[in-house]
Amino acid sequence: MEVNQIYNVFQEGAFLKNILSQGNILFVGEEESLNYFKNYAQKHQLEKSNYGHLWQNNNQQDFISKLQKLENCQGIIIASVENESTIFNEVNQLVASTDLALPVLKLFDDIFVNFMSKNSLLQSSQCNFRKPTVSYGVLTLPRSGSTFLCHLLAATESAGYPTEHLRKPAFTLAKYCNFDYIRLFNNLMTHRVTLNGVFGTKFISHFFHDFENLENGFENILTALDKYIYLVRKDEVAQAISILLAQKTQVWHINNQNKLLNYQDQLESITIDDELLEEVNHKLFFIRQQQKYIDKVLKTYQISPLVIEYEQLVENVEDNLQTILDYLGINILPETLTNLEYTIKKMGSELSRNIAEEYRKKYAIKC
Repeated sequence: MEVNQIYNVFQEGAFLKNILSQGNILFVGEEESLNYFKNYAQKHQLEKSNYGHLWQNNNQQDFISKLQKLENCQGIIIASVENESTIFNEVNQLVASTDLALPVLKLFDDIFVNFMSKNSLLQSSQCNFRKPTVSYGVLTLPRSGSTFLCHLLAATESAGYPTEHLRKPAFTLAKYCNFDYIRLFNNLMTHRVTLNGVFGTKFISHFFHDFENLENGFENILTALDKYIYLVRKDEVAQAISILLAQKTQVWHINNQNKLLNYQDQLESITIDDELLEEVNHKLFFIRQQQKYIDKVLKTYQISPLVIEYEQLVENVEDNLQTILDYLGINILPETLTNLEYTIKKMGSELSRNIAEEYRKKYAIKC
């Protein structure tokens, strides 16, 4: 996988923007990485006070000379998709031989792990693992309402911060850059907990499948979690349409009025025809394949989850949340659920309902 492809997986988050916005950082590594950061910073009009140094074994004295001339440098970050550990060891040894008190950090093993764990970026990510008092995973399929559920759980301020911690960025680093995602997960379980010590995470079926195929200890993550919640959506046609519309509009979640208006504008350009209905059919097939996969996972790893139906959750938020909290053994004040605040909005529309009606007519589905 090419260097720019590795870094492109971070476009969905704010990782690169966060680190390049720090300013007064010396990036050391391969030419492709340094060029990528330079172009990214220019495109996004980020800090211009960062520095770059192309690492070669025969220019170590030049490197030390550059260090001594840097002004207000906050630290050195090793940026290499192939040789992060090797370059880190060499640079760290050189810096230790000077009187400069500069931290030497790895872009992936330190900075990315800190970013995911919501820790200060410019520090080592080494930590003493602390097992949470309660840990759980939400298992689900795409467009099942899991973002809604996880926002609700986080809003209780007692059920951890469940989100997709292990998705494309971590998978790409694990597959191509010798990244230790198990160590990342241990950091998350140590730091991303609510005050009562609860940790929550989320696994979407296709990302789950990617990590399982890495064959380097994913079962250790599964066994580390105490309990599982399996969120299902009974209306498969609506779920298939939701996947289709999200892919066409590139709007996956709505949490403010401006985003809602933009989404509605994009929906107006979508026409219901035979081609669109056939696409729904393909998404429905995908959903059913993913359901079979999750069923296999539950059997293989002997997981007996609490099953929550999306439709029932939307109909009665308080009761379903209370069921989940009871299952997890989390006690909260009754008024907490009554006064719960959240911004995530439902994305159902007249268009999605019309597509469902036409699909059921065409394929003679009565559900």
